Amino acid sequence: MTTPKNGNTAVEVTAPVATSVASTDRAVDKPPSKSVEDSEPKPTQTAEEEITQAIQVLSTLATLKLKTQESKDQSLTVLRKIESLFKLEEPISPEDLEELKTGFKTLNKFALAVNQYYETKTKAEDAKKVLDGILGSFKSSVK
Repeated sequence: MTTPKNGNTAVEVTAPVATSVASTDRAVDKPPSKSVEDSEPKPTQTAEEEITQAIQVLSTLATLKLKTQESKDQSLTVLRKIESLFKLEEPISPEDLEELKTGFKTLNKFALAVNQYYETKTKAEDAKKVLDGILGSFKSSVK
């Protein structure tokens, strides 16, 4: 430390020593460069794959519709019996209770099938659009 002529004490300042940081420890300011594979666009679905997928979705919708139709009548009977549970003045027999217990299984299958039907129906509407787009010219002869 030296004292200049004005009487103030001067402080020497030294610059910090630069240290080397390994490339794995260093923060990355920019994203890593893309490889040749990453820069190529991802292949889109081919028309054949789109058609196959559309047909598959429509087939699933048809199966679900059949499932709901087959269990609909039994399920409606169970639903009517359930309604009677909420009316205290309507008697229920032990046989009715047993029918209800077995009917709950049918009702469960029916409700699940109806739910799946509506979920699949949304997808099937898109599938139908795909087929309409491809087979549009044949659509007028189908009616």
